Amino acid sequence: MNRLWWDLEERFQLIPRPDGRDEPDWAAKIHVATVPVYYQKYLLGRIFAAQLTQEMDRRFGGWWEGRAESGRYAAEKIFAPGATYRWDALVENVTGRPLAVAALASKVQWNSAS
Repeated sequence: MNRLWWDLEERFQLIPRPDGRDEPDWAAKIHVATVPVYYQKYLLGRIFAAQLTQEMDRRFGGWWEGRAESGRYAAEKIFAPGATYRWDALVENVTGRPLAVAALASKVQWNSAS
């Protein structure tokens, strides 16, 4: 398992395997050993963040930087409802559209040499 872990680390995260190390590093990663759904949730969070940023740019010309109206919008639309909505309904209520990868994809620069 350790060899597989480091093969994947090197391939996908570009993290080099430490020379001479042969410990069960994979087992220390809760994401792999017991709850792999975390990685899916990280990606969903990144997609929502990109979509939310795009909506804030559209509505307010930006997200933070002293824009009180964006903070009020976030407080009203994201935090005030609490657990009133399912997560997918909340995303649509906040951004005006269902969760989709378009906003995140627009921020990714693809390396054609890969």
